[in-house]
Amino acid sequence: MKLSLVVYWARHCSSCEKVKEFLKLRGIDFELVNILENPGALVVFSMLDIRSVPVVMRGENFVYAQSLYDVAKFVDVVSLGAARLSVDQMIGGMDAILAGARAKRLTN
Repeated sequence: MKLSLVVYWARHCSSCEKVKEFLKLRGIDFELVNILENPGALVVFSMLDIRSVPVVMRGENFVYAQSLYDVAKFVDVVSLGAARLSVDQMIGGMDAILAGARAKRLTN
């Protein structure tokens, strides 16, 4: 029997919303625990030295859920439906953004 999945979250946390949507879209059942409204959550965080949200937990195993790739691996999802960008692609994108910003600054 698999232990249930718990998502620890807080209001106004965009990463928390993303992980909840990620799990819902894949039909993965989970329990939500708002760390600001549930004092027991802070006890769990303290015992496991967890310092940020979102966290996805199963039993005593957990993953910091800022990265959906880490969450996918934790919940055994094979694919996110999109490939990660290579370092060269990321650098190329950043270079294009910087070039655009420089060009705009020169025209102002």
